[in-house]
Amino acid sequence: MSLKPHNIAMNGKLLLALLVAIVTLPVISLLFLLSEPGASRLNSTEASLEIDIPRLGGLAQESGLKRLDAGECVQCDLSHADLSQRDLSRADLQSADLSHANLSQTIFINAILSQATLNETNLAKANLRGADLIEASIDAATFDDAQLLQISLTDARIDGASFQQVDLRDADLSATAIQNSDFSGSTLYGAVLREANLSNVDFSGADLRYVDFSNAVLENVNFEGAKLEFAILPDGTGYHGVAPY
Repeated sequence: MSLKPHNIAMNGKLLLALLVAIVTLPVISLLFLLSEPGASRLNSTEASLEIDIPRLGGLAQESGLKRLDAGECVQCDLSHADLSQRDLSRADLQSADLSHANLSQTIFINAILSQATLNETNLAKANLRGADLIEASIDAATFDDAQLLQISLTDARIDGASFQQVDLRDADLSATAIQNSDFSGSTLYGAVLREANLSNVDFSGADLRYVDFSNAVLENVNFEGAKLEFAILPDGTGYHGVAPY
């Protein structure tokens, strides 16, 4: 059976129309879906998520500040917060995150900061007399000219911190790991560093009289110009009496 010329032309047009429909139908469907109200809601939801995610950190900090005003802020996120010159005496900040926070000249007398994170935190001229920093994590923090009298840093981890001209009299740094840190010109009179692990620590010009270094590990520690009278050395030799106050 032979096809007439006009039938062949008609069939060609039908085939072309079918091909065009196959190609354009998905595009039309996509444009229709995007124009639906649901799609607008979806896009707006995605946009709001992009805005809200960074806001979560600010909300956590805002909540932490409210709890701090009440004197209790266990496990609070106070990173990057400005708490300078505030009186936070006896505040409970156990396991709080204070990384990058400004705590200069802040008063932490008898505060609880055990297991707190103090990475790159500014504590210059702060008063932490009698504070509890047991098992605290201190990385690249600044304590210059701070008052740390009778502070407890037992089992703390200190790396790259600056403690220049700090008052650490009678401080307990037993079993503390300290490396790459500067204690030059500081007063550690009567401090306890039993079983501490010190590496690349600068004690030049420091007052280390009556300091107890019993069983401590000292690697590349600078004692140039330091006062070591009556100190107990790592091997147990030295003064074993009671330090006069």
